[in-house]
Amino acid sequence: WPVPPYPIPMLVANLRLGTLWEIEAARRWAIQFPGPAALPAPDRVQLSREYRVPDWVDQAFRELMQSSLVSLTEDDVSKLGLRAYAALSKAKEVITTQRLRLATYPPDVIRMPCESHSRCIGAWQEAWWTKVAKHMLHPANPPSLSSIVSFVEKLDVKGMDAQCRQETIEQLRVSDRFNLEEQIITQAVEVIKAYQLTLVLEVCT
Repeated sequence: WPVPPYPIPMLVANLRLGTLWEIEAARRWAIQFPGPAALPAPDRVQLSREYRVPDWVDQAFRELMQSSLVSLTEDDVSKLGLRAYAALSKAKEVITTQRLRLATYPPDVIRMPCESHSRCIGAWQEAWWTKVAKHMLHPANPPSLSSIVSFVEKLDVKGMDAQCRQETIEQLRVSDRFNLEEQIITQAVEVIKAYQLTLVLEVCT
């Protein structure tokens, strides 16, 4: 009997047989090792669907969100299945739309007693469009929306009153507009898990 790390085909075979014959000990044994969990994301989604391992969906889906749809091969799409691929495509589209909206429309400047509020607005908008938007819309490596506030906090907004800048950034911190990405991903993962559960229930009935 080999010693860890066990070959991935061996772990998958135990997972398959344990699921087929309802041998929970064999399933737990195969799932506890990192081998199958280290497989490419499409493979993990397929295994999670076929052998009832919902815990593998979340991380696999997040990895897929970091890559482009065009990078997926036909084999990858087949492994994901229609429901997971649809959830992935919709999540990406919604996040892309939100990213474009946030990049295009700078948040409002909080009005404070300063020398020239119009100057603060102009400075803020220029910094947003020339620095923040450029950062958000990076074609190869776009940042997560949740990281934008930290990026803005470090931004030198020339010509903007310090108090106006501080209050405007504080408003960004408490806003939920930059948390949408995580909400969308979480919802998509739950949709996939819920669908996989229906498959289990169909088998059991």
